[in-house]
Amino acid sequence: MTPLTLHDAIAIAGGLATAENCPGVIPLDHFAQLGATTASVGQHFDQVLVRAKRRHQGAIALTMSPSFSCQVRPLGDDRFVLLVPLGMPARTRVLARLLLRYWGRERGVRVIRSALDDVPGDADAVPPLLKPVFLEDFEPDTFWERLRELDASIDTDPRTEPDVLELVHLALVYLLSHEFTHVLHGHFDLLERVRSGEVDLTRDDVRRGIELDADDGAAALSMLILKDDVDRAVAAGQRGQSQAVGWLRLSYVVTMLFAITDAHRKFLGAYERGAYNHPMVRCEFFLEAAGRSLDAPKRVRDTWLANSTEGWKRCVQALDDLNLDALRGDFGKLPEGVHPAPLHTLLYSATPVGVTDRATLETLIEAHRLVHRIREHLPIFRKSPGT
Repeated sequence: MTPLTLHDAIAIAGGLATAENCPGVIPLDHFAQLGATTASVGQHFDQVLVRAKRRHQGAIALTMSPSFSCQVRPLGDDRFVLLVPLGMPARTRVLARLLLRYWGRERGVRVIRSALDDVPGDADAVPPLLKPVFLEDFEPDTFWERLRELDASIDTDPRTEPDVLELVHLALVYLLSHEFTHVLHGHFDLLERVRSGEVDLTRDDVRRGIELDADDGAAALSMLILKDDVDRAVAAGQRGQSQAVGWLRLSYVVTMLFAITDAHRKFLGAYERGAYNHPMVRCEFFLEAAGRSLDAPKRVRDTWLANSTEGWKRCVQALDDLNLDALRGDFGKLPEGVHPAPLHTLLYSATPVGVTDRATLETLIEAHRLVHRIREHLPIFRKSPGT
């Protein structure tokens, strides 16, 4: 098969996003920051490849796709491109503006549904204004128009704008790090070895395992990039920057990303097969992996635990408050006869360590076992002689 060219890969993904064709829902100064983020993240990845003694060369491209999902495309000769659909940072920005309205005034009222409930994934159960955030099935022009309509309806405190920008930045860092891990850890090579029968694993197990491994790698890389970025900001005299605040923001935005990942599939049982685990499992996997990557004294690890827990909790509470306002009709009425459902996928138990938490933990343990099996076949995890 002839490898894709960079131009073709971008064209297939929706075409290159530029300042000239940028949708109005993304202010031009925000679009410029997206470019700065992708350039900075690309430099970090180049350094990682050098340290790992890998010959790969990569590019990052923002595309005009309204999709939420980033992807990596091999281009042959150890080249690759990370494709970022503009729909991802656009949705993240709008949802962050929505959720930060609740900061400091969370009601703490839980939406009593569980990931063990087979909640119907009815698109009509999402209020009209919120559809462009929680649903994928839109034509591009319709998507951008509907997202702009939602954005214009949001009344926010201007003081939260720096936080919104930072959350979008960190969302890009995490999602790009996930895709980059596929390259760094040799996942495409492993898939090819499975196809040729060289590896005694099922293709389904490998696909599921490499996605978990990419989540693990994304957590570690995000923590590394965040540390470098904060250290540089502090050295440059920028006020209000600290690792503790960065950790809270990173935990908050990753929780937010998983909340709207596959938002139409909320049932834990719906993820027993396929490449991905339930978003709630992936969220817990991130929190574990990020903490495990932190090589620091106990007091620093305690700060991470406190701030990451706070970020996760505040995001889940804000999502539940958004649910309550949606039930009240703040984002439009549902069609006659349609029953409301939770908007997001992070349906934790209403009580500490309930049956949902136990089921999540059991799935998490299985996920760790699968990652261990997959890594036995990834050369990057093989110990050098004498180590």
